[in-house]
Amino acid sequence: MRDTLTVLAGPEMQGRGSFSPGFDRAATFVEGQLTALGLEPAGPDGSYRLPYSLPCVAPAPESSLRWEGMPAGDDAPKLGAGFVPLLGSAGGAAEAAAVFAGFGIQSKDENWSDYKDKDVKGKIVFAFTREPWADEAKQKRFAGPEPTPDGGLQAKARAAAAAGAVGMVFVPDPAIEPDDSRALLGAQLIPGGRGLTPEQVVAEMGFPAIPVMSASRAVAGAIFGKDVRAYHAEIEKKKKSSLLSSGEMKVRMEARHHMAPVETYNLAARIRGTSGNGEVLVLGAHLDHVGWGTVREQGSLQTYPGADDNASGSTALLEVAKGFAGTSPQIDVLFLWFSAEELGLLGSNAYCENPLYPMDKTVAMLNMDQIARTDPKEMNVGGTWDRDDWADFVQDHAKRSRSKIKIDFKGGRDLFMRSDHYSFFLKGVPALFFFEGNIEKNLVYHRPGDVPGTIEFGKVADVARVFAACAYAIAVEGARLR
Repeated sequence: MRDTLTVLAGPEMQGRGSFSPGFDRAATFVEGQLTALGLEPAGPDGSYRLPYSLPCVAPAPESSLRWEGMPAGDDAPKLGAGFVPLLGSAGGAAEAAAVFAGFGIQSKDENWSDYKDKDVKGKIVFAFTREPWADEAKQKRFAGPEPTPDGGLQAKARAAAAAGAVGMVFVPDPAIEPDDSRALLGAQLIPGGRGLTPEQVVAEMGFPAIPVMSASRAVAGAIFGKDVRAYHAEIEKKKKSSLLSSGEMKVRMEARHHMAPVETYNLAARIRGTSGNGEVLVLGAHLDHVGWGTVREQGSLQTYPGADDNASGSTALLEVAKGFAGTSPQIDVLFLWFSAEELGLLGSNAYCENPLYPMDKTVAMLNMDQIARTDPKEMNVGGTWDRDDWADFVQDHAKRSRSKIKIDFKGGRDLFMRSDHYSFFLKGVPALFFFEGNIEKNLVYHRPGDVPGTIEFGKVADVARVFAACAYAIAVEGARLR
């Protein structure tokens, strides 16, 4: 369990933001675990991925990045891979000579200047993401691993625009994106179903009124004729920047966004019941977290690992699936790892609008979300406030699980509508919410400090035992929350 949670909340997952490569990597990891357990994929065509689409503020197809002598045909860089307009960029185009200005940082506090105004005036400026030595905890300059105000995407773009730049292109530093062929793809989409428009996102992000994009290191290397990894290492070694120039060659960039449906997915696995009566017990946890933070916080590119929220619940659900593997429940058991919970329960809502089983055949939904912090000897189960018999059911099976954790049935009313069981509750499905307790005592909630090293793994195990005991009683022994 410790190993699984550490992987899901590890640096490679980059906070598992919805639509991001980090979320895809986390999903691939969970799929590997499910395959090893031999659980049946519940998605189409033998897949664990259950697709759905959301209307999003997304890169428009007219977005482009071109330069003289660029590869043609299949070798040309592709939108959404080799380059992408950044979420919040002003819509527009620019054509000019280009300079690669190191990290693009202008900081008096750090005595660091990557360029003079005359170097970038009228130019398209390329710059690495983040700061020098961004992951070195012992580095005294630039506050070590903590981002400084001058190192954020917005600050760099505003500084370049103030110096006269006509466009900005961010190149991922090697640690933030290991693949040389990929642009910065973790912050390019946001669901627009809550009334957001591309114009509102521009206002929220705080970029200047110039087009802002990201391009891969491979693209930047082709434009500047330089090994970009080596250029990055050279700056850190020499502790000062040097400009690269495209010379007389011009670069043309165009950044546009529009509203468009974007496909994403939940993960779904199941065990078939022996009765064949069409009933199902749904067991869930959300796999996503907030990636690089809120829309405005994303500019710092500081990862929010989400060890508690909700690598803990996702890990526990894998452990419960492991316990169910090889059993013969009376009814089907459907395991769901949701996406886009942090964006407003969008993944669970999508499932409930297009379920694999009718809602009147879904006998209950049990959900785990944030089960690894606050008091290690106490947990909360929400949804029983007006149902003493449901609380008795949970308490009785907690005893059967041999867990000694104390269960609070009174708190959590204010949080009940903030996790995925609520989508099922709104459809009339009996729902229980397994949660860590008083969130005000969780000092790293939605913060970069939510890391595996401070997780209460004993509590995760205790909650998982109680959850599994309740699930077993429903699916195998025929108990019901009526």
